[in-house]
Amino acid sequence: MICLSYLLRCYIGNNWQSDVAKPSSLGINSIYFNDANPNRYELILPKYADTTNGITSLWAGISRYTRLTRKTKTPKESIVRDIAASVAAPILTAYTIWILQQAKVKQLARIYFLARDGEMLLKIAKELAPKIYPEVELRYLYVSRQALRMPGLTKINKAFWEWMFDDTTFFTIDSLLARMCLDRQSAKPIFESLGYPEAFWHKDLMAKERTSLRTKLEQHQPLQTLVLQVAEQKREVLKAYLQQEKMLDGQAFGLVDVGWRGSLQLSIENAFEIFGTRMPVGFYFALDKPTGGLKHKGEALAFFFNLNNSVGLRNDIDYRYVPAMEVFCAGCEGTTLEYTLQVDGSVVPLLKHKNNEPALGWGLKSFQQSVVAFVRLLVERSPADFSFDTSPKLLREALDEMFLAFNNSPTQQEAEAFMDCPFFDDPNELYHFYWAMPLRLGDVIKYAIAKQDGFNVHRNAWSEASLQVSSPLVKKLVPLAIIQRKLLKRLKKLLLPK
Repeated sequence: MICLSYLLRCYIGNNWQSDVAKPSSLGINSIYFNDANPNRYELILPKYADTTNGITSLWAGISRYTRLTRKTKTPKESIVRDIAASVAAPILTAYTIWILQQAKVKQLARIYFLARDGEMLLKIAKELAPKIYPEVELRYLYVSRQALRMPGLTKINKAFWEWMFDDTTFFTIDSLLARMCLDRQSAKPIFESLGYPEAFWHKDLMAKERTSLRTKLEQHQPLQTLVLQVAEQKREVLKAYLQQEKMLDGQAFGLVDVGWRGSLQLSIENAFEIFGTRMPVGFYFALDKPTGGLKHKGEALAFFFNLNNSVGLRNDIDYRYVPAMEVFCAGCEGTTLEYTLQVDGSVVPLLKHKNNEPALGWGLKSFQQSVVAFVRLLVERSPADFSFDTSPKLLREALDEMFLAFNNSPTQQEAEAFMDCPFFDDPNELYHFYWAMPLRLGDVIKYAIAKQDGFNVHRNAWSEASLQVSSPLVKKLVPLAIIQRKLLKRLKKLLLPK
């Protein structure tokens, strides 16, 4: 606590050289207060003022005002607030403005924000829609890869097997059965006949074991027949849920999902072909080509990158955005597993957990509140002549530079703030990692001697932040491990016969 008498004899300023260093050299007490200065992200946006009609300067000011008006209790909360206001909020707001503008052009009656990525985006859209497209109805749809893919399954094809054997960090027969929606009693005779006793089902399968299992199942016709029967049962309940949510009434509607291959839309479209209703318009942050050679039957549009038609900021998807956007758009509830038909005919989504406790424990509520605060301030405090009709695509280069500054060079404090931020890798949330997990010494050594392909704890880890929070020894060894690995690759080329 600084006493009042000290403050009366003290110089306070926000410039280190002129307000602190100089007075101190003259024997004058001084306090450095720079909270009101733009942070490094807010300094990036104004550089693009000329090409964005001044919008990026306005948004930088809104970010700063959001930071300064939201009180926090701990240093971690302050960092989470700052990243929400200065990085996540501008990106998510631009994306949502684009969604609403596109929906207005296409005269869509409704926009469905798909769980859980759509939870944060729906909150933003509710603030912005009155300014952009007040006539549109905004709805939240409880879905997930798990809840939609089985009901959308009409034939066993390459895309089905690629989903079943999606390369998650941990993969067991138990997790495979969850994806197939098969109970243990039905699966037991099938898998035991193939040489997989029930006691083996919890074991994490290595790459070769996964390939071997997939080969056997692709040739097992009784299993495929059973899977299609389960899919048909699930599809009837899904139809009732979609009718309940007014999705099958024939009006034009859009789907909002962050990305990345539009698989939820594909699953819905497969079911729609059977139901005989119109196809949706999908709105994505970024979009890669669907797996298995599939194509969307409705429109699929993307804001930042679209590999399907080379339209976007770049002609490929920057996969550094993938885990970051998953974190920025995390939801407060558990994932949707399936739908249950009630006695009164209504349909209730069955969630894995009522609340997403790992994310809430990290600070998700506060993160979301800071993002919404940014949007509200943007709506309330924008100049009278500010137009929400300007295409937010003008902002993409500015937002890209800002995001890459965050992703590629996080501060020690930023990395530590995201150490316990959960990241779900499995579609049924059988386990989770953390986004910025410290690197392990053993993994770095294995990478250096070519015993494994990477040294991150999991494939979606934030590499730069993980390094920041690692031990001093690991920090020193990582650059040496990278050099060692490059030398081994060169040596291998020299020794291999041409």
